[in-house]
Amino acid sequence: MQYQHMEKGLVDEGLSADSGNSDSSWHALDEDYESGSDSEDISDDDSDENLGTNNDECHTQEDVPAYQPRGMAFFNDLGNYGEYDPMDRSDKDGLIYWNKEKNDIQLHMYFESKEQVTKAVTMWSIAQQREFKVIESRKRTWAAKCKTASSGRLAAGDCDWSIRVRGNESLTVWNVTKWVKDHVCLGEISGNNNRNHTSTVIANQIMHLIENDPGHKVKQIQAYVKNSLKVDITYKKVWYARRKAIVLAYKSWASNFQQLPQYVAELLRSNPQTVVQWLHHPNSIEDVKIFKYIFWAFRPSIDAFHMCRPVLCVDGTHLRGEYRGKLLIAVALDTNNQILPVAYAIVDEETIQSWGWFMEQLRHHVVRDLETVCIISDRHRGIVNDMSESPLLQVGCWI
Repeated sequence: MQYQHMEKGLVDEGLSADSGNSDSSWHALDEDYESGSDSEDISDDDSDENLGTNNDECHTQEDVPAYQPRGMAFFNDLGNYGEYDPMDRSDKDGLIYWNKEKNDIQLHMYFESKEQVTKAVTMWSIAQQREFKVIESRKRTWAAKCKTASSGRLAAGDCDWSIRVRGNESLTVWNVTKWVKDHVCLGEISGNNNRNHTSTVIANQIMHLIENDPGHKVKQIQAYVKNSLKVDITYKKVWYARRKAIVLAYKSWASNFQQLPQYVAELLRSNPQTVVQWLHHPNSIEDVKIFKYIFWAFRPSIDAFHMCRPVLCVDGTHLRGEYRGKLLIAVALDTNNQILPVAYAIVDEETIQSWGWFMEQLRHHVVRDLETVCIISDRHRGIVNDMSESPLLQVGCWI
């Protein structure tokens, strides 16, 4: 009992029994008790004089009110720990951060980047069916005002909606320093087509659709934006937005071709005995290889072909994208007359050289020791030239 009061006195006065000068600490505590500076009423029976003199009293179990240390004041305002979400930054450290789901902006709100600021203002303006124009965009400041406002000072009847955001020195935090929330104009949006709703903004909104299915049609994306944002957008704008969304989701065409060696390495690791043949441009150097042709065939497909009829169908098709090319392919038919893909190649064009190289790879890596193989093709002159100069083993025919 006496120890509890003594501990309370230590907490109230900020003293510790483990401090370097223990004598001065205890004397300070005694003075507080003698002067009655403690707010609680302490009886004589609980004084320090009785400590250690009455062992029975010290060990007596008495029913006493549970004492709860006062502690530091701010601990009482921490709230319910069970309701705290460490990933929720909407009110982190007492600061209000922008939340995409709420789509709201207010004074002294914080953003993580300048790009997030422009995105937030754009989405808010679209929801309000208003347009804005950027009047200042510098390294650490960004400002915009209503599209209907005149240049320079506000004239009579002008809409005074505006926003100004400023970033810190490291540009990691941006704060809204000026915010006029309400528009007083009627707006100039015609046909519900917001000019701030650019193809870049739409690309960010539809990126999740493209990630799930790159084959989304333009009209499907138009309908999605109309239903979700109640905004009409032109076919041309959606076409550009879809193209940008593909780059955001799958990177650029150039970067994808640069990753082709890594893809092939992973292909060989996960599919042992896969045949891969490269043909690099003559101008390639030792450290930098310029891609020209590539041929590959999976070992299970090669083995399956040797169990089928000795017939191969070869043809080429266009590759759509920034880099125009051709995909050459050889397929067979299994016992159920189902198509069995056997070998592939990516080339620049269907030429005598490219078809000759592809047929040579087929001859060495797919056909191998088969004595008779029937080739079905569209009689491209590259195929005809290769078969006439170097027949596929002994017999070849064209249909």
